[in-house]
Amino acid sequence: MRKIYLLFLMVFMAIQFNALAERINIPGVKIPGLIISEVRPDSEATAYVELTNVGTTPINLSKSADEYFVLHSVHYNTRIVAVSDSIISFNRLNTAVNGTIGKVYLKGILQPGESFVVATAWDANDTRRTGIPRHNTAIAMIGKQFVHKNESTNTYGWINQPAWQCFGKDSVSASYESGIEELKGEPSAGYLIQWHFKKDSVAVDSTYIDQFNFFHFPELNGQLKGNQIFPIAGVDDAMTTSVMVRKANVAKGNLKWDQSRGTDATTSEWLVIPKNTSKKDAYTTVGNHGVYNLNYTVNKPSIVLLNETAKTISVPWELVRGDSLSHYFNLGKGMSWSYDYNDSFEDSSSYIAKTGDKFSLYAVGNTLKKIDFTLQVRVPKPYDAMVFPKRRLLFGQKLVWIR
Repeated sequence: MRKIYLLFLMVFMAIQFNALAERINIPGVKIPGLIISEVRPDSEATAYVELTNVGTTPINLSKSADEYFVLHSVHYNTRIVAVSDSIISFNRLNTAVNGTIGKVYLKGILQPGESFVVATAWDANDTRRTGIPRHNTAIAMIGKQFVHKNESTNTYGWINQPAWQCFGKDSVSASYESGIEELKGEPSAGYLIQWHFKKDSVAVDSTYIDQFNFFHFPELNGQLKGNQIFPIAGVDDAMTTSVMVRKANVAKGNLKWDQSRGTDATTSEWLVIPKNTSKKDAYTTVGNHGVYNLNYTVNKPSIVLLNETAKTISVPWELVRGDSLSHYFNLGKGMSWSYDYNDSFEDSSSYIAKTGDKFSLYAVGNTLKKIDFTLQVRVPKPYDAMVFPKRRLLFGQKLVWIR
């Protein structure tokens, strides 16, 4: 009897999955060529989703009598409660769906090949009252639509600097139905594009046409999405450490997430690149989708000396580790970078660059192109003197200050 029950359950789950997967191919309906092309999901302050029109005709994202598009974002407390031919329903801890899932009602016209970035604007001051917003100000210059984080409970005041506030772009979008405008951001976040369309002269229908990190079948069928972090392209911690860029040859959405994420760099639809840490810098992948090459030059060759043959970069001793080195490069479209420390306990008390550190450049497309450089730090002159903050150290599982 137990075997029969298990067999029935497996068949039922397969039927549900097929209904979900095939919903993207509705007989007689041409699905718009709108896909999720880039995602940084790790936190609400830095999260963004890039959408691209991979079709051949313009897409009107705004609400009209015939259609409109919604970007849903979901989190660990969301579960699938029903799958039907017309609509996929969600709830959060068995409560009503409205107000529990992030919804962004998209606006604007997206031309073929054009990308559209949705991000969060968070103008809350931090505990030190630095006057710097929590969102990435470089993304604010690139993005097309923004969702304001609710700052009503902000303890440290608002930032009265209009230049930081999405550079005059729309950051509070009107809802077309009940529910809140929000873009979820966390290591287990998921994103979905929902298309509402006119089925005939009277009836209105809807379907999800693409997704990122939500439909885990059969593992999570009927369960909470939970805090599980699944590998993407074989990278175990991709959701916390990386930015995911869709391969340029993906021509339509895919509701089978386990197929989309793949098991390695070959089978995945996604290229995984290390995320940056600065809130003032953005990769040139953001807002651009296609096939790109490693295209870079040094903009201050008297300070940063690049040796292409030896794959080395000579830098001044006062260079700060991390994203700051990227400021000395002009990067073409579709590029990113990473900075890896040369571990040395004896010389780890400051943030300045160390000989042996690695700086890498990436270019996206159908495959990920990469070039690595090794840093060579020049010896300071006897009269050079600068002050740098010391680093905190986790020593013996206890956080201590190096003095």
